Amino acid sequence: MGLILPQIVEMRLNGRNVSRYRDLGYDFPKGKHGDFIDGYKFYVHVLDLSTYSNLPVKVQCDCCGDVYAMKYSNYNIKHSDDKTYCNHCFRKIFYSGKNHPQWNENI
Repeated sequence: MGLILPQIVEMRLNGRNVSRYRDLGYDFPKGKHGDFIDGYKFYVHVLDLSTYSNLPVKVQCDCCGDVYAMKYSNYNIKHSDDKTYCNHCFRKIFYSGKNHPQWNENI
């Protein structure tokens, strides 16, 4: 589970991302002076996003199966063990019982 594929997200063209997406093969209309059109909306495959993109993507929890939206940058940070968990399941798995930082088995 994890990132739901295939997935297309909408972006806006700007000076910071125009060269990246041209290099990836995306084609954009040119303005009257031959430059890119700032704010032009286009669609990108989710795997072509920058690692630090803040666009929301759809992911599926590996524990309960719920589908929810998450920033792509957060997905890359939290997806290090090849599993993706919603907040509820993450707390249930990693912060309960013996996994809780304040766990005391003598109590």
